Amino acid sequence: PAPALAPVLQALVADGLCTREVANGALLFSLIKDIATRLSSDEMRGRDLLSSPEAVVNYLKLSLQHLPDEEFHALFLDNSNRLIASEIIHAGTVNKSIVYPRTIVERALYNHAAGVIIAHNHPGASISPSKEDRTATTAVAAALATVEITLLDHILIAGNRHISWKEEGML
Repeated sequence: PAPALAPVLQALVADGLCTREVANGALLFSLIKDIATRLSSDEMRGRDLLSSPEAVVNYLKLSLQHLPDEEFHALFLDNSNRLIASEIIHAGTVNKSIVYPRTIVERALYNHAAGVIIAHNHPGASISPSKEDRTATTAVAAALATVEITLLDHILIAGNRHISWKEEGML
């Protein structure tokens, strides 16, 4: 994200739409977010994520809470609930991200995952799961179950708040 931002900021400066200082500040903030996300991901590797749900939520908030559009992510875990990989499954629009259970199953098999945590954001800060959110979760859980992989949780991030399907008894 930060490297992709650099040419845009250079163009804004060249066109006189912002100062070099503002552009450098924007790039610095973007780099800091990228570094913090990577450190958080590194911190989660090797840990039993089900015994540290706060780390998972903090990582997902860092990744999702400030995005202008919905994104759907998946965390793939091994038999000991340690992180294997974290992937963006789909980048959507301001109010929708399409989820194909088949894609999550394919990525879970590719990563040799025993369990999966899925997550997405609501940019409008609505913490209530939509009917589509509930339907998608059920479909993903059923698809993963056919290949003996467990859907461990679905976490919705809305601003600084979150909801966990597991904690709410919806999974």
